[in-house]
Amino acid sequence: MLIATLTLYPIFQSGVSKGILYSISSGDPDGYFTVDSTSGTIRTALPLDHETCVSLDLEIQARSGSPPAYATSHVRITISDVNDNAPTFLPSSSESLLLPEITKMGTVIYRIQATDKDSGHNSQLSFDLISAGAAGSSGQRTFGVDRGSGEVRLIGSLSYESVPRYDLQVVAKDGGAPQLSSTFTLVVHIQAQNAQGPTFDTLTYRVELRENTHLNTRFLQVRALNREASGNTGSSPASSSSVSYRLRPDGDAAGFGIMPDTGWLFVRSSLDREVKDMYLLTVLATSGPGGGGRTGSATVRVTVTDENDNSPRLSQERVFLAVRENLLAGTGFGRVSATDRDAGLNARLTYRLLHSDRHFQINSQTGEISTRLALDREQQSSYQLVVVVQDGGTPPRSATGTAHITVLDDNDNAPNFTHARPERELLLQVRIEGDRSVIEGYSCTRRKIVYVNTYLNWC
Repeated sequence: MLIATLTLYPIFQSGVSKGILYSISSGDPDGYFTVDSTSGTIRTALPLDHETCVSLDLEIQARSGSPPAYATSHVRITISDVNDNAPTFLPSSSESLLLPEITKMGTVIYRIQATDKDSGHNSQLSFDLISAGAAGSSGQRTFGVDRGSGEVRLIGSLSYESVPRYDLQVVAKDGGAPQLSSTFTLVVHIQAQNAQGPTFDTLTYRVELRENTHLNTRFLQVRALNREASGNTGSSPASSSSVSYRLRPDGDAAGFGIMPDTGWLFVRSSLDREVKDMYLLTVLATSGPGGGGRTGSATVRVTVTDENDNSPRLSQERVFLAVRENLLAGTGFGRVSATDRDAGLNARLTYRLLHSDRHFQINSQTGEISTRLALDREQQSSYQLVVVVQDGGTPPRSATGTAHITVLDDNDNAPNFTHARPERELLLQVRIEGDRSVIEGYSCTRRKIVYVNTYLNWC
């Protein structure tokens, strides 16, 4: 990307900057920009990110002559923000809580915290309750969300017998254009009045699983204690051996199973992070023989982590580009682009040419192709480059594509006579004779003169 062009004129040279060489002497330690040494054109060398670097103060040095004379100029580059970051929730995008059935209306039960890495209007957030899960519209009449603060408030009555659990989904939107959003899930378990089923050692379990984990792999053991049996005696909580476990049969539970006696959760179907990266499971623990007693619940949040199981994919396996001859070295004229469905380092792409080329180079971060020297269409009018894009996984995956480059013509050659030889002079004399012309020519050398007499008819 062209940023600016600096031109410096030496004293006693009217409007000419020939012989001046430019360089960046300070202000850009990470190498975001380059300056063409002969033209003074400043270009980007790496992708720019407002959230990483807001501005840079470059010192450009110009030198000329021998011994060299120096001059400097300062260029301040401000990187403006674009809305390229969606809101993120703290500490995570899901949470669960236990809410007593007797909670008073108007009580704030949770405050959603979110942030946006963008700046200005792009980082201003608003919150909306969009779903209450299986509770449907009744859940949206039971809970409300403050658009500005993200406070979740009880605005209706609770009944454990009617709705024992609410899955509230709250969307956070930023103020950018186009607008970006993220969704927060709050699982609210209702605790019945004057009733206490088995109690889990934690209300929310969090676990990470790698995608492509083998089926039937056990990954978490939950534990609940039956306090009901000891409630009347004042003794210590009873053993968990009288508790049976099961998963609430909702959509996320289909890919998992639980051993009813031990509470071990296991994988029942294949996990693919690119299809779904987070699951919310509700584990139910029931007391009494045959599971006929009271029930307690807890939430298991399963995050699927990435494996490098996707190769980069070029937007076009064959790209056709055109570049004009005689352009300065370092001029960019096109790019190849690719995507990778993985995440993190596994999706970080670098570009290179399969075979090094003395005419062209490619930016390893952006995929921009540029010239290494001035091209001459009369010597070669087309080129073919094989581009390799590789991800940062271990082991890495790659893909290849082809760039077909056509060199466009500049009017940089004067006409010449095709039959004339360097060591000869061709003298022509045209004489008009009626409806035709006579060209009399003498091809002269130092040794002899050859007379040519040609008749041309007029069109």
